Amino acid sequence: MKASILIVPAVLLAGLVQSAMAVDDAYAERPLSRAEVIADLQIWRESGMAALHQGDEPALFSPRYAEVSARYAAMHASPAFAALVRRIAAQRGEAVNVATTE
Repeated sequence: MKASILIVPAVLLAGLVQSAMAVDDAYAERPLSRAEVIADLQIWRESGMAALHQGDEPALFSPRYAEVSARYAAMHASPAFAALVRRIAAQRGEAVNVATTE
């Protein structure tokens, strides 16, 4: 029983690390636009990550953190995020590199 309790969080953590690395790799090649930063902050807040990081250090290995982190990664990888970046860029009069936001 204890082994299965430990395996589930480990699998979730491995998936989160992989998602985070994919997000980092996508932006490692170039600086972010202001629209991308604003959109990222918005989904950081909407996913619940901002709330987890208020006050004391978050419990990084808790099921709640894994759930919220997975939600943030999914939101970041979604077409809705790309649309949000384009909408913010249009409002700010910025050009958007469409290849990086699809």
